[in-house]
Amino acid sequence: MRVDGLAMSRYNAAEVLQDQGKLELAEEMLVSARRTWRAGAFTLGVAVANGALGRLAVRSRADARALELIDQSVAALTSLGADTWVA
Repeated sequence: MRVDGLAMSRYNAAEVLQDQGKLELAEEMLVSARRTWRAGAFTLGVAVANGALGRLAVRSRADARALELIDQSVAALTSLGADTWVA
């Protein structure tokens, strides 16, 4: 499966932006990456993006949303047999 390079770049940039406290921009980039991966049926990418969006929600103090996204991420990663991605 080919992973879209632009989506991966957006994901990586969003991780840095989160660390810099630029949460709105990071969220836009993560949602864009997730949309691309979802359209390409790249389930691992969608799961990882959901995990990152969950961490972002924690930083934004949106606890219910954070739990929802992290639960989705863990469930998808577990179903893929990618338990090592769950940390």
